[in-house]
Amino acid sequence: MSAATISVRAPDGAFDDTDEGTEGLVDEWLVGEGDEVAADQEIASVMVVKTSFEIVAPVAGTVDRILVAKGATFGPEDDLVHIAPAA
Repeated sequence: MSAATISVRAPDGAFDDTDEGTEGLVDEWLVGEGDEVAADQEIASVMVVKTSFEIVAPVAGTVDRILVAKGATFGPEDDLVHIAPAA
């Protein structure tokens, strides 16, 4: 990750009241690497313990790198995607 990118993780609360070691699953990516996104745009859907959560872009910019593929699992501290903020 370059210093100019923003890391995006699962939303706050997604792993509340879950057991240690619980993982989430990336259900769907709505964007791809290189796509431009708006702030607060939904970019992915994830599942944590049978509950769906939207992943939104925290800033306007360009999707730099998707780190967790569709169908792959992730933990609460894992980055899902890096976004390069718009200039």
